[in-house]
This record gives sequence, structure tokens and C-alpha cells, in this order.
Amino acid sequence: MRDFAGRQLHEVRIQPRSSGNWDIFLYFELDTFRHVLSLYQLKVQPFLARNIDESARQADSYWRLREEFADFQTSEGVSVPHAYKLVLTYDSSDRPFITEWNFAVTQVRHNQDLEPAAFTVR
Repeated sequence: MRDFAGRQLHEVRIQPRSSGNWDIFLYFELDTFRHVLSLYQLKVQPFLARNIDESARQADSYWRLREEFADFQTSEGVSVPHAYKLVLTYDSSDRPFITEWNFAVTQVRHNQDLEPAAFTVR
């Protein structure tokens, strides 16, 4: 269990074999086991610098992506999140930034017929 923003959640840590620089955590509610949070972190080591002075100033940088799922509502017997938040953070010594997107689901439909063209990549 892990405390996140005052909530006790089950934590699952995933370590991909392909890259040792990734940390992935999935969080689930204690009672319902609904997936409510994902955290992805990538550590990027600096490239070789041109000289020793530049090399001394270099530091690791981190990409972090946080997904939050909320406002769960039941639609035809399926619990679906109607609020989705995505936060992207880049931490580095030279140009850090953070950006956030918030989405709201207004309608959920099940078992709809979809045209094959909906899956065409352009």
C-alpha cells in the first residue's frame, strides 16, 4: 500500500526488461481495485560534453507522466471513469517544464458498429 495525496492505494511496480531507466507504478483503490493512477518516469543520462567544464555542469534529467482516473460511473454494468487528467513533467537543470490536460467523458456507448475507415491510419 502507498499513500498518494492522502489516499491509501494498492501499488504495483513494473520494471520493463528492455530498459533499466524506466519506473512504472500503477495504483488501485483498496476496496474496489479500480485503476485510479499511473506514474511513468524515465531517467535520461546526459550525453558526453565537449569539454570538462560542460561535463561538470551536466545532470540527469527526468520525464514524468501521471495519469489520474476519477468520477467513476456505471454504464450498462461497467464502471467507467468520466474524468481523466494527464500531467507531463520534464525536470532538467536547463529547461524544466510541466503541462497538464484534463478530459471529461460526457457519453459512454457500448457495442457500437464502427466503420472500417475509423481504423485507417493516415
